[in-house]
Amino acid sequence: MNLVVFTDLDGTLLGHEDYSYEAARDGMERIRYQQIPLIFTTSKTRLEIKRRQAGMSIREPFIGSVHDE
Repeated sequence: MNLVVFTDLDGTLLGHEDYSYEAARDGMERIRYQQIPLIFTTSKTRLEIKRRQAGMSIREPFIGSVHDE
C-alpha cells in the first residue's frame, strides 16, 4: 500500500507560538524511515515553503500559494 501524509504548517506541523517542528520530529523521522512522502499544504508562498523544507531536509512536492514574494 502506498501512503502519503499531507499536513498544514502553522499550528499543525509547526508549533503555533514558536513555529518549531520539534514536537513533530519523531513522527517525521518515522515516516521518512518508511519512505512516506510528507506533503505540505499551506497558504505560504513557494519561497517560504522551500526555505522551510530546506531546514527540515524535505524534498517533496507541496501545495502552496500561487503568489510569490
